Amino acid sequence: MKVRTLRVGAMSLHNFNYGNLYPVFNSFIRIHFLNVGHGDCILIQYPNNKVTLVDVNKNPFFTFDTLTELLSTSYYSYKQTVDPILYLSSLGITRVDRLIITHPHLDHINGLYELCNRFWINEIWIPLWWQMFDYSKCNQNQILDLYAFNLLRQNCNRMFYPCWIRSKEKDVLNCSFLNDNIRVLCPNLNIINKANETNSPNLISYVLSVNHGLSKIILGGDAENESWNHIVENYKDEIANATILKASHHGRDSGYHQEAVKTINPFVTVVSVGKKPETDASNKYRQYSNYVFSTVWQGSMVFDCYEDGTVIMLN
Repeated sequence: MKVRTLRVGAMSLHNFNYGNLYPVFNSFIRIHFLNVGHGDCILIQYPNNKVTLVDVNKNPFFTFDTLTELLSTSYYSYKQTVDPILYLSSLGITRVDRLIITHPHLDHINGLYELCNRFWINEIWIPLWWQMFDYSKCNQNQILDLYAFNLLRQNCNRMFYPCWIRSKEKDVLNCSFLNDNIRVLCPNLNIINKANETNSPNLISYVLSVNHGLSKIILGGDAENESWNHIVENYKDEIANATILKASHHGRDSGYHQEAVKTINPFVTVVSVGKKPETDASNKYRQYSNYVFSTVWQGSMVFDCYEDGTVIMLN
């Protein structure tokens, strides 16, 4: 039986040499949930020094509505957002081994253009989305980010259902995702087709499972009811009793699926959000989670997830 333990550590996030830990009994992966306001950006560091980035949202300032909410509660309680580009650089990261874009909404690709120009990106996963974008309401930076997304999907050199993959490896079949225990649980082909037919980017959002020994992390993207139905029907054992769940759709009711969350039974639920949604489901997650943390109040969160199931929160 797995005993799940959360310890709070004071280990520095900087100047940490993963190479000295590999291979070591009871190794860990380090996962960062960045406080990027309304959006997602998740960094995973592996014992072999490889780096995976799931989504990017360069949004250095809270919106007016978010600030109004925060100031009406407690000015000193909220945490300022971070710039993911600067955050990666501060950790000494110069190469992203894998970039995963869960779906083509701007709060998941803000900063994509700059990211691709600042870092060597070895491998990119992009959902099978072939709809055109409406640039009419975008600012210049957003247009560049959508342009970067379009350019990446047009230049993918292999398709591994359910995603396009662009890799700088000579043999795409040797891409690192085959041996680091990341799996795309959703969407399936029917959902992909429906998402494109109805122009529904959230419907095509990846749901990912990341496993390291007895530690299991479920990253919900912006998945909604139909995706969770598929996962519960097909991957119930795989999602059961997770260490960490990244709440879908920024903790909204639209991303909450009671049966899925009950099955996942997460030790920790992380909500990546700026302004608290009107349909916030945090209290529903608390029914099945030991801890529910929100980036807007907790700030960026870093967890070490060990092979034996122990999880240490570093901040």
